[in-house]
Amino acid sequence: MFGVYHPMYVLALQQYVIFSNEFRRDEFGVEVARVALDIAEKMYGQHGLQVAECHKLLAEALMANEVIHNEEYSQQAHTAFRMAMDHLPGQHPKLSLFRITLGIPWRHDICDRVLMGLLSVFKIDPLWGCIWVK
Repeated sequence: MFGVYHPMYVLALQQYVIFSNEFRRDEFGVEVARVALDIAEKMYGQHGLQVAECHKLLAEALMANEVIHNEEYSQQAHTAFRMAMDHLPGQHPKLSLFRITLGIPWRHDICDRVLMGLLSVFKIDPLWGCIWVK
């Protein structure tokens, strides 16, 4: 029906990556996301909304495999957001999906810092389950 360098093939790879991010969360989903990104860059050039979507899916695949503190995740998420900002108007609803992908590890780090700050102030008694101020 269609070959490797067809837009529907890239779309099928993207749909598999979405499935893998939700249910499988394995390294193969990351590899499929990289293949989809390579094919999209060959088809559409280095800049385009489809390429930005592939960058976003690769960042989400890295996040699903808990590689969010890696430099590659940050680079992919920022690249996707920058490309989306080049092609979409400022208040476009689809731009919020790129913002969410970019902001998830930041919220995760903030929650960790708040939790560690609370644990440094309070002492939890494991025997009684009481919380004491240090």
